[in-house]
Amino acid sequence: MYVIGLMSGTSADGVDAALVDIRRTGHDLKIKLKAFRTFPYPTVFRERLVQAMTGGTVEDVCHLNGVLGEWFSRAALKVLKAAGVPPRRVALIGSHGQTFHHLPKPRREPVIGSVRSTLQLGAPAVIAERTGITTVADFRSRDMAAGGEGALRDGRSAAIRSQRPARARRES
Repeated sequence: MYVIGLMSGTSADGVDAALVDIRRTGHDLKIKLKAFRTFPYPTVFRERLVQAMTGGTVEDVCHLNGVLGEWFSRAALKVLKAAGVPPRRVALIGSHGQTFHHLPKPRREPVIGSVRSTLQLGAPAVIAERTGITTVADFRSRDMAAGGEGALRDGRSAAIRSQRPARARRES
């Protein structure tokens, strides 16, 4: 099964795209990297993005969400082209998105209590539409909802957290 991973961290310097082939071998999974590319953001775009992180309007954030979805979808298609793999052979795309703001320390909210939050931009629906590939996203939010800090290093910690009986998986 082919899977694409997309990531852009707090440095906001570009999109990393990886295509992997995942195969079951007995009780184990074999993961083979097929292609990896970094797609740097142009300086002007990076400056706009970083400025919006500290002083942007809701309109700026909304627009950048869509623009980043376009960046991520292009990165996915380009990594596929580099590997010579057609989109129809890809089972899914996992997109971390672009970290826009991350608040792992709880803040008090009247009536609700302590709330931790994070915001990743990158319009997964845009990625899915442009590539034709099922796209899953918002991993940090899920990790934080399950008690983590939203700073996953690999999928194993997320898998373990999501299997806790008190934190059953829900489709939203």
